[in-house]
Amino acid sequence: MENMKQKHKILVVEDDEALMLGLVENLRYAGYETESTSNGDEALTLALERKPDLILLDIMLPGKSGYEVCRSLRERGVNVPVVMLTARQ
Repeated sequence: MENMKQKHKILVVEDDEALMLGLVENLRYAGYETESTSNGDEALTLALERKPDLILLDIMLPGKSGYEVCRSLRERGVNVPVVMLTARQ
């Protein structure tokens, strides 16, 4: 029987398309399964439905902010690790 190694799922939430694509490409190259969105409302839905192992979460997003997404997840008892991302120009 083949060794069925489960890939870890990472949800990437970033509204800068170039940055999001770079993160997704590098994570997939490293062997992770990824899902991505640029919207806070969709991020909350995806996190609840897909149950990722890690969320990379931008702070400033259309819809809900990264802080609001994280707070909503915690209020629902979701304890997935979250890495908050931010950039200043």
